Amino acid sequence: MLSQLEKPLWENFYTKRTVPILAGKGARNYTNLMSALALNGPGTTRDLAKFVLKNFPTYEDHNKPRDKESGELEHRFYGLINDTLRKKTGRKKSSETYPGLMSNDYVVQTGTITNQKTLDVPTYFLTLKGCFFCFGFDYDRDELKLFIKNAAKNHLLFAFIDELIAKTDISFVVRIFFSSIRYIIKQGKIFLDDNHSFYFTNFAKAIGNAIYDELSVYVAGYSANWPKRKLDDYPDFKNFETLQSLVFYNNDPRSDWSRSVIEFYYRTEEKIEFYLSYCNGRFETSFFYQVMREINYAYFSALSLGLPKRSHRRLPYSSHEKYLRKLKKRQLSQKLF
Repeated sequence: MLSQLEKPLWENFYTKRTVPILAGKGARNYTNLMSALALNGPGTTRDLAKFVLKNFPTYEDHNKPRDKESGELEHRFYGLINDTLRKKTGRKKSSETYPGLMSNDYVVQTGTITNQKTLDVPTYFLTLKGCFFCFGFDYDRDELKLFIKNAAKNHLLFAFIDELIAKTDISFVVRIFFSSIRYIIKQGKIFLDDNHSFYFTNFAKAIGNAIYDELSVYVAGYSANWPKRKLDDYPDFKNFETLQSLVFYNNDPRSDWSRSVIEFYYRTEEKIEFYLSYCNGRFETSFFYQVMREINYAYFSALSLGLPKRSHRRLPYSSHEKYLRKLKKRQLSQKLF
């Protein structure tokens, strides 16, 4: 069965020029592994191997992936993640290994579980950089929604996108968020090996540009053809209105802004702990803030309206800030009486 894996099960639009891990014979294994993480969610290398094998076009001919095949693919995946899979020169193994996905910041270890042999084995998932790699896959609607829901567990942008999908439609989300970022990577304007802060800033701007370009052209054309009708009457405009209504932005953010955003999207202690443990740290909230700022700027600029200093949507205070405010009120009332 593994001999049939000459081509990746999920094609990726990116090239080795912009994504170096796609160079060489390891490309198909990288793409299968990364897509398995995106669609399966956090899992062990055995989980991911079984997920890939089950997605073979000929899987219906087999009751289940055999242990030998799962074990062999699991070994490959573990090596690609942990920088231990050695390259081959002909039939001989080289001393050189394939680039590790963890050391290159595509994958993060998300804990351990006890397997059937009572051994503790690690689970893995995608970093934010790994998620951007997965923007190169041509997923169908259901796969895309599954990917977004999985990525939302430890990435703020995807938690926002997941909320947006529920109130707009998937094609709108693809145009604004996925196609815009995919384009600048495909064109070689951004390399996924670049510094985090560099490509995060450019990705945020790409999202803003996609909003401004589509909305400004639409507004100009609409005004010319239907000058007496309200812009609100056009169904597609409602998607932009909804997008803007979900934005959390303040030109001068509160000291608890980052914590408040995290608590808003991750409502339980368990979810907050998972996010904080396996997100991209301060880059995550910084990038999210940049995206909110770009959306805010693009929307009002396209409509030729004054730029507000903060979004209409108000961000609730963090639990810690609420506690401090209650404490301050209590101390004040004690002084009065």
